[in-house]
Amino acid sequence: MLKSRLIPACAALSSLWALLVLARVDSGVARVHEAGKGGYGVSALAGRALGGPGRVDAALHAWNAAGLHPEVTLWRWWYAGVSLLLVASYVALLWWLLNWGPASTDSGLRAGRLAKRWLPLALLVAEVTQSALELGIEKWRLGWPLHVVLWVKLALVAILTVFVLVNLIGWVIERPEEQARVRRAFRVAGRLRVQLTAAALFVLLTLAPISDQPYDMVRRSVERLPVLACLAGAVLIFSAVLYYADASRIPDHRQRWAPPVCVLAASVAFLGASFIPHLIRLRAPAIILMAIWFIGALAGSRWWHTEEPVTGGPKGAPPVPNERPNDVDLARARFEADHEERRRQYELELRPLRAARCSVAVVPLVVTALVLGAAESDPAFFGTGSWTVWHRLALGLSWPLAIGAVVCGGALAVHASQGDSDPPAAPGHPVVRWGVQGIVLIVAVALWVADGPGPAMLGAYGVIAVCLAALVVVVTVLQLAANHLEPPRGLRVLGFRRIPLLTLLAAWLVLAGVLDAQGSHQIQTSAPAVTAASTHPREQLAADEFTAWARQCADHKGPRPLVLVSASGGGIRAAYWTAAVLDQLARPDSADPVCSSAHALFSASGTSGGALGIVGYSTEFEKPYVKGWPWKQFGDDFLAPTLATMLTHDLPAAFAYDGGYDRARALQDAWARSNRRLDEPFSWAWEPTRRGPEVILNGTTTNGCRVTVSAMDIGTGEPAACTRPSAISPGALDAGTLLCHRTISRATAALLSARFPYVSPSGALPRCGKQPAVRIVDGGYSENNGAQSLVDLYVNQLEPLIRDYNITHRTNCIAPVYVHVANGYQAATPTVLGHRTSELLTPLSTEGAVHDQTPKVALQRARAAMQHDVGCAADGRGRYFEIVPSEHPGVQAPLGWTLSRAARDDLDHQLSAIVCGKPWEPDTHAAWTNLTTWLPAAGCSHGS
Repeated sequence: MLKSRLIPACAALSSLWALLVLARVDSGVARVHEAGKGGYGVSALAGRALGGPGRVDAALHAWNAAGLHPEVTLWRWWYAGVSLLLVASYVALLWWLLNWGPASTDSGLRAGRLAKRWLPLALLVAEVTQSALELGIEKWRLGWPLHVVLWVKLALVAILTVFVLVNLIGWVIERPEEQARVRRAFRVAGRLRVQLTAAALFVLLTLAPISDQPYDMVRRSVERLPVLACLAGAVLIFSAVLYYADASRIPDHRQRWAPPVCVLAASVAFLGASFIPHLIRLRAPAIILMAIWFIGALAGSRWWHTEEPVTGGPKGAPPVPNERPNDVDLARARFEADHEERRRQYELELRPLRAARCSVAVVPLVVTALVLGAAESDPAFFGTGSWTVWHRLALGLSWPLAIGAVVCGGALAVHASQGDSDPPAAPGHPVVRWGVQGIVLIVAVALWVADGPGPAMLGAYGVIAVCLAALVVVVTVLQLAANHLEPPRGLRVLGFRRIPLLTLLAAWLVLAGVLDAQGSHQIQTSAPAVTAASTHPREQLAADEFTAWARQCADHKGPRPLVLVSASGGGIRAAYWTAAVLDQLARPDSADPVCSSAHALFSASGTSGGALGIVGYSTEFEKPYVKGWPWKQFGDDFLAPTLATMLTHDLPAAFAYDGGYDRARALQDAWARSNRRLDEPFSWAWEPTRRGPEVILNGTTTNGCRVTVSAMDIGTGEPAACTRPSAISPGALDAGTLLCHRTISRATAALLSARFPYVSPSGALPRCGKQPAVRIVDGGYSENNGAQSLVDLYVNQLEPLIRDYNITHRTNCIAPVYVHVANGYQAATPTVLGHRTSELLTPLSTEGAVHDQTPKVALQRARAAMQHDVGCAADGRGRYFEIVPSEHPGVQAPLGWTLSRAARDDLDHQLSAIVCGKPWEPDTHAAWTNLTTWLPAAGCSHGS
């Protein structure tokens, strides 16, 4: 019994682990490319079916031209080793299915018996031959034999797949006992729906290929042993909760059917409470209960519960029941008979239920091992930092951990299904069962109270595990309480035998979100601080600041650069990359002279993470220079407290209360803990003594207008008129005018540009007087490069000022220079124009392409503006530059709010390659070299 369960489970799990690792390695090798050309993964050697022998030659040429031939050869050997594990695993699974498993039905044909034995072996030989030919392709050049072997392998896989499916269908159809087993499995799954839902959410949040952020969360935990220990404990607790939490027991209806008037009264009570401020979401349960009452009322009087009719007797004697059956008697009899039958079925299914509970309990352990294997593949194969050996050890342990979890779960499941005595209704000893669930609730409450250190110690991955475990405990307790009540008449009419708590909670949550479309999530503000500087007209600020900037270094000889910087969004990756590039470009130091390289930075505009990087850079001018400050500011885990607040504050509040502390506040508080200067007020006024660039932060309103957060009055203050051409930047609103210059912190200002639902909610920006608030979301919705506002400022205000200045200052003229800092890992080759797409997908692909192209328009305008003659000769030097990391083998930093050291080291490696000229960054290095002619301090000797 144990062997029949463990062999297929271990084979399937090994195949999945190997597929995840091979996919990561193949994608990494595919990022090895010749300058200006595409790259090829190891899978490109598979022959004509995937590109033909010509593609083999192209792949070998690309690897040689990139100068990484020895590294690629080593990666290919590692790839072949992992692929052998994949081959052995899935061939063993096929062998088991055909010879011992469900597909082993004997058809009576000798050919069928031979096929079951020899076809898997032939497939194994074909896979090994393919791997050997791929390893020797460079030496032997056997492209066509590789092509033939590949087609033979594909044919064998197709034949075996059809063979297995046909036998499985016949196995189910021809055996009534197997059909009963399948039906019983579905009933058992229904009893474990709470645990299965939590396990499915865990898989979706950690293993689904939506983003690389879950993988980087695990890498970060591996790099910090205390966090790794807490993560392991959180996953173990989650597994224990999935085993001990029990909402599967048969309902024990101690309370008779409640009269429909009680349901109606509860609906009215919720409706009345919803008119209290911030409790509008309580209208959702009011509507749900009203619908249940209405359905029950339409069902007719035979579903109405009344006391049994009685006949009169002597005064003081007990009533005598009426022996004539009525509709209520028949309904009650049917209900009790059905209840007794379900109780009998439940007792018969206790053993399969216990076995299934053991299987579900190991899901978090298995998923964590799989995520660990996929996460550690990149640093283990391509990493070069000091933590590479540790990452390789973690990768090597991930597969045994996954197999060990499956073996333990299978052994426990077999023991639970083969015990001699009748199993108890609830799993485990009551003290252990409730103790585990109590520990989970205590940890969840600690996360709710300690918003900073608690989540940081658990890490984002551990926070997900603990909060899902707490959610299972809460729902289980509520379901057990609901089992003591018979479902109202309206639910019984719909076929429910118990109160469907999980379904009702999901309906409540969705309906509450629909009813409270705006929500609260109020942006933190305080009364405006009126100072002498704040009385300066903001519409004249750009001109006055330019005049002051030009006067400071008036004795400079030769062209002086006025540098404008824009930074793209991209979460913590964008924040760190922007800060690191600006630190390399112009070191922030309060001790530097006024006319240093940093003085050349006139204004910087950013979106989302780029905006955070710019704000963090501007704060570094207020203190002496500290080497490595970008990692000190952005090296903390900002995702863990955000997730903890989302699951412990926002999720419960989503059912009733739409105000209070939310995940947006938690995110900005996490920023401020890493950089205390972010708690200081954002200045809406001109500060003549300010060092560093003038900051422009870009957000988006929910009706599509851009929002600029800056001391300069770039946009309009009327939301209905954001497209009027009178503003400096058409389509933009000015946050300072909307706020009536209320005081906000620097962290709040940065968050106005980085509110990306669903990680952080949209923010309600209060307006003057009693006008309705403006809803703010991430600036990347409208323009992710942060360039639109900056280009409008330059074209409409700065360019005329520079031209006028240069007329009278020929010897020390001003030359505008534009630098765009992107973080999106530019592809090796541009998109081919005229590429044919499926006619069915043409509308969707075109819409996506247009959306991707829109942010580039602002950069094209910036490039064109830098070609205008402003009366200052540039001596052949360019004035437009883009600094962007390129795709290459390594640990690519994810989009999110936490960054591992491995991802940080890769970004540093990219910047070093750009500044100092590594072979695989020739184009960007040439642009940086040209940029150093304007800013000499940005050379290779500085920090690289």
